[in-house]
Amino acid sequence: MCAPAATSSQQPPAHAGPVVLTHVHDADGHERTVRGANVRAIRLGQGVGPNLTATRAGSGFVATWVRAGFPMASRATSSPDRTYAIATIDAPPGSQWCGHALRPGEVLFYGPDVPHTAVNPVGVNFAFAAMETQALCEAADTMKLKPDLPTSGEVRVLKSGQSVASGTLWRSVAALADPQRMPPHADEGSRLLRTTVQTLTEGDKWTPCRGVDSGAVVSACIDYAEELGRIPSIQELCAVTFVCRRKLWSAFDECYGSSPARFLRLWGFARARTRLRQASPGTLTVLEVASDLGFHHAGRFASGYRQHFGESPSQTLRAGRP
Repeated sequence: MCAPAATSSQQPPAHAGPVVLTHVHDADGHERTVRGANVRAIRLGQGVGPNLTATRAGSGFVATWVRAGFPMASRATSSPDRTYAIATIDAPPGSQWCGHALRPGEVLFYGPDVPHTAVNPVGVNFAFAAMETQALCEAADTMKLKPDLPTSGEVRVLKSGQSVASGTLWRSVAALADPQRMPPHADEGSRLLRTTVQTLTEGDKWTPCRGVDSGAVVSACIDYAEELGRIPSIQELCAVTFVCRRKLWSAFDECYGSSPARFLRLWGFARARTRLRQASPGTLTVLEVASDLGFHHAGRFASGYRQHFGESPSQTLRAGRP
């Protein structure tokens, strides 16, 4: 809930700026900060082209539109001073956020400090608006409404068609940064804030997302692997996260639809690709990279790497050298 304001003042129009389009050709080591939320991703396999990302900023908000050209797993923690509204546009089978299977037409709300995990297959298309929580509260004060804002660590899902306001909000978020169908309104930011307040005031039936605790477990595991610079054992992961094998497996399955061993093997392939591409001539071999990362069978490593990226590790190493 928003704290009551001492006075009410008319909000100025939240004018939106131009759309900035980015082509991401490889997610290995890719990081992106969206108003305080740092997104970290790894590639999960071959695709059909680059990931397209478009951003558009305005007063009190920033909107991002994404279409995946290759499969990707990502994780992030939402900013402590932002509320996020996400519009799911296309959601192929396997699209999963915080343990929730995405469906087209949904609106998801993320409160502050949410440990987010996502599996984005080829073709997934979504948009989200990161709104200043204070700007939402000021808009609510102007409208004389009391929206039920998501609290810290909370994720909610609103199914499509539950209310007029939620449908309007979905269309606004979906189009706000879309390079092909940008809305024409100069005050689209103000419209976004007002519609969000209206949607969160109407008392629609929300479905809470699971996976917040699981997201913290898998993030701790990946952080530990990155600190080590190799694939850790299951015993190490259980010790680091203070959970049993069953809980560890359940956390990875809920967040990424994968066992811990399989997911970290994919993480290892991503890190191997980065090292091979950055290696100076004559300083590194494929076998050294595989061994350092915890791949103890060179043939299986090479076979899995080729299946993952569509080229052998030796090809990556040669292509990365001047």
